[in-house]
Amino acid sequence: MAADRVRELYVYGPEWGLPSFHAECLAAITYVHFAGLQTEIKITECTNPSMSPSGQLPFLRDGDDLVAGVMQIIAHLKRRGDNIDFRLTPRETADSRAYIALVQEELGRCLAYNFWAEEDNYTALTSRVYALDKPFPLSWWLPNRQRDTIVEALKGSGYADEESTYVRSNEAYIALAERLGTSTFFGGDVPCTLDAVVFGNLFVAYLAPMPVAHLSFQIATHPNLTRYLQHVYKLFWHLDIGASPAFVTPSPLRTDAAIRAWSSSPRASSPHKRRGSPTPTPMHSDFFEGDAGLDDDEEIRASADAEGTPGPDAGAQAESALAAHERELFAKRTKMFVA
Repeated sequence: MAADRVRELYVYGPEWGLPSFHAECLAAITYVHFAGLQTEIKITECTNPSMSPSGQLPFLRDGDDLVAGVMQIIAHLKRRGDNIDFRLTPRETADSRAYIALVQEELGRCLAYNFWAEEDNYTALTSRVYALDKPFPLSWWLPNRQRDTIVEALKGSGYADEESTYVRSNEAYIALAERLGTSTFFGGDVPCTLDAVVFGNLFVAYLAPMPVAHLSFQIATHPNLTRYLQHVYKLFWHLDIGASPAFVTPSPLRTDAAIRAWSSSPRASSPHKRRGSPTPTPMHSDFFEGDAGLDDDEEIRASADAEGTPGPDAGAQAESALAAHERELFAKRTKMFVA
């Protein structure tokens, strides 16, 4: 690598004891750690997805190359020689890809439902972390607009209600627990790409201190999965999972009694239905992005008025704040990509 070559991974920042509160950002960070690149690639906290060439996080600046999306970043690093899957046989590679699809599509949507469709979770945590460093009224308007987009996309994919969504997540966790078995990693004795993707999704679901913590205590019913998460966190970050705010001030739904109740419920004991790999759709990549695109000022004003933003001049405030926000983004893009 040339001495002056810039290698920088832009991600949503840490929260709740997590290296990143965003599942795909955490997966990208984890792959960097697995590949031993943490001293070569700088991890940079970013709160403006619009800085990415695709408008989504994570994205990687590697010299003159700009790569957005966790799987695209991983593929780029593999082409550069940082391939942690080189030990896998063709059959193991195919198996890994099938489970990656399960995590990204099935559990990706379940996690999106838990973050965005659950009213208590959205109000208490999701809306706040996605409004960081944004001025009012954008701090109110952007998460609400993104929530509307995500919930509609979830409904269109069959994730419209709590019951069916958490049955799907439970089945997926059962499949992952069976796949892991007693192994140290999903790749056997050493981690593979599947490990990075699984850890990114499950660690966020497990540790985010949500008031409605269904995903977390579903994971907790599988001791091998919780041991796995603890092992990876301690081995690569040298941190104790018990120090997370999720366990210092736990949700009432994360108690031992709640976990035991879930374990004995029909949903927890239902057999896992073997399904084909979910069909990838463009929708998934937008599930956790904080900026949904701001092209129509009239839409901003109408949405703000319809939702009842505090104050009589919410539309004008949004327009003024948006102009300032876009100027800031332009200045940052110019500095990063031109300088």
